Amino acid sequence: MYIFCAFAVFFIGTGKAYAQDTATAAERSFPYKDTFVISGYYSPEAGQARYVTGTYEGDLRLNGNGIVGGSGKPVYPGMLAAPPEITFGTKIEIPGIGILAVYDRGGAIKNKRLDVWMGRGEIGMRRALAWGLKTVEGTVYGIDETIQESVDLDSLPLAKDVGLLVKTRYFKANLGYGDKNGDVEELQRLLSKTGFYNGEITGTYDEATRSAVLDFQLDKNIISDDSENGAGYFGPKTRSFFEAFIEEKKQSIAGIVPFETLKPGDSGGSVAELQQSLALIGFSSSPSAVYDASTAQAIIEIQKKAGLIEKESDFGAGYFGPQTREALKKVIADAYTPSIENLIVSNPSTTLSPPKPPAAFTDTLKKGDRGQEVRKLQEELRRLNFLRIAPTDYFGEVTEHAVFKFQQSQNIVKNSDDPGAGYVGPHTRERLSLMVRQRGDTSHAIAEATKTAQYIAKQKEDDKKNLQTNESLVAVLGEDLRYGQRHDDVRALQKMLKTLGYYEGNLLSDYFGDITRDSLIAFQMTYGLINSKNDANAGIFDARTRETIEKIVQS
Repeated sequence: MYIFCAFAVFFIGTGKAYAQDTATAAERSFPYKDTFVISGYYSPEAGQARYVTGTYEGDLRLNGNGIVGGSGKPVYPGMLAAPPEITFGTKIEIPGIGILAVYDRGGAIKNKRLDVWMGRGEIGMRRALAWGLKTVEGTVYGIDETIQESVDLDSLPLAKDVGLLVKTRYFKANLGYGDKNGDVEELQRLLSKTGFYNGEITGTYDEATRSAVLDFQLDKNIISDDSENGAGYFGPKTRSFFEAFIEEKKQSIAGIVPFETLKPGDSGGSVAELQQSLALIGFSSSPSAVYDASTAQAIIEIQKKAGLIEKESDFGAGYFGPQTREALKKVIADAYTPSIENLIVSNPSTTLSPPKPPAAFTDTLKKGDRGQEVRKLQEELRRLNFLRIAPTDYFGEVTEHAVFKFQQSQNIVKNSDDPGAGYVGPHTRERLSLMVRQRGDTSHAIAEATKTAQYIAKQKEDDKKNLQTNESLVAVLGEDLRYGQRHDDVRALQKMLKTLGYYEGNLLSDYFGDITRDSLIAFQMTYGLINSKNDANAGIFDARTRETIEKIVQS
């Protein structure tokens, strides 16, 4: 079901209110003309380069999954979301789009608001954003089988460079051959758990890891064969697909967990489902459909880990009830969640920023050059999967071609005869250096930055000045706010966090999503309200956070 209009949020919030007509839609004679405010929504797909919210999951929430309309009818070209007073099946002609039929609803679709389904994936998003928000006069035909729906979405314009680039939730940096860090270790662990990797968990991106990533890319149709650029490289698109994949895996295993209360000696389908879910997270529970000793022992281990029991003789030990069910679901979630700390750290112009790391590549390089800088270049190109030979100290034709292919991928040049093709000049050096920086350990960089007392002190002093100057922003924040919530105060919270430099979103809305949560976590970390993003109150605008803001204003 379509829950609410994604693009109404980004363009006008909950929409402009219009006075109700004296006659309802049902009482009017058809056809009739009326003026509507019309926006668009779409069905997001995993692996898009851009999303309205920056993430696949965020766009799914904003578009109500984009699978079926409020009528239960699957989304299709020509589906229209309309207020409840307009009956399902009503045909409406919209200039510039065609004749559509109402088969969807939306929380923000009220009064004279309509929302048009614009398609799937990035094309659907670009089409919806190009349409924007328009006030048009439409013709309402009512439910009339003689009038055929007629829509040509392909003729609508597409917006360029819209939406936010993909923001993966866990794996923030690209990974490639030769990398050694905790991110690689987690990648190997999850690839192993999902059946793509059977090597040791070493934390080193070696040939076995590259091969496992390649198998994943081929399985998910990210690439068509191993000769494509990016084959075996854990880049933005692969990261996005992989995170969506492990999230689906997590949900599918959690869906197997039975609802029934079970005990040793029970048998049947529910016991088999319990044993299957235990086996998928690494417990050696025999798939016998009989609640035997091995099944009971696995449950006891989960109960001990969750603190439900201390020893095997405790009441309820080895029994599968409601509390143990929730504990098992948490174990499943933890097993398929990367253990990577990645927080957004604000960097407003008014704060003292930590020093920018030096560029990794500083020398201009060309065919015929020799030396350590050439070897370093070759190692990076190999890591990015553009160079297939072992690094040497000589810049030959193979290296020149690899540089050219990298330049093509970054839109620095188009053809091999373009000026600078195969030549490591300023633009190419800058892009290569950026790749190296992005591959760095984000968590380490955050830790090092926050160790600087001068940086934190200056941040807090700037916060105090900004809050005292904009005290009205604080006054309206009276409600507790949390992830997934929709409330007018969310917009005020975003505005306050943006004033302080923590909120990095381009647009403000009444929806508490990923960017709002991560921005609030960064603020809470700065003021010692939480120790990590895993704390119970991390990313929740609660009384303690509100009191801290009020103290800053009053100090």
